[in-house]
Amino acid sequence: MSATATIPVSKHQVVAFRWVLPIAEILVCALLLWPWRGFLAWQLRATGHDYGPTKIQEPLHFNLPVTTLAETPRETRLVELADIRLSAPAVLNLPCSMLGLLRREAVPRGMLPEFWRSLSWPFFGIVFWWIAGRGIDAIIASRHGSLSPAITLMEVFVAALIILLGSVFWGLAFGDPNDRSGLVFPWPSALAASGLWILLGGAIITARIVQWRIRVRSVTGAG
Repeated sequence: MSATATIPVSKHQVVAFRWVLPIAEILVCALLLWPWRGFLAWQLRATGHDYGPTKIQEPLHFNLPVTTLAETPRETRLVELADIRLSAPAVLNLPCSMLGLLRREAVPRGMLPEFWRSLSWPFFGIVFWWIAGRGIDAIIASRHGSLSPAITLMEVFVAALIILLGSVFWGLAFGDPNDRSGLVFPWPSALAASGLWILLGGAIITARIVQWRIRVRSVTGAG
């Protein structure tokens, strides 16, 4: 009998998280940024004008989610909610910071950094959510002895970097408060996102280990 194990294909899984997570992430980020759509459109036109001969013929009218200074508790809550909605798309895609996208040079001229991060990071983050979805799919499939999707060493490496990044955020949170001055994201949401990505990174590595054990059992049984 051949020592090469046949990779079984699972027919039990209905939801493919490697597709669901990236699509859901884009939809959630779009919903969060919807109140800022007018200002974002203005920012994009300003950036185009800064890089080329594009001219704005007519003023672009838009309404910001909060246009007045907070004076009452209700207005304070509205300001906080608006800030959360603006920063959440970037925070949800925290691993994008590993790509050097936090650098000021990565922001186009004429664009405010916080708006550029919230607008662009969801698209870069698709890759990380896809990898995380593959990890979840692999764990679910392994319950039926399936090795599909097969987790690669590169995905394990990315997962390790994600866990390291999340651990740095948590280390800073319980360390010197002065070290937080350079963070561009609100600490509570950044910590929550770090915890989420530590779990997702752990799922990817766990999936690889489980698949390795399935392969070992298959080869041993074949022998």
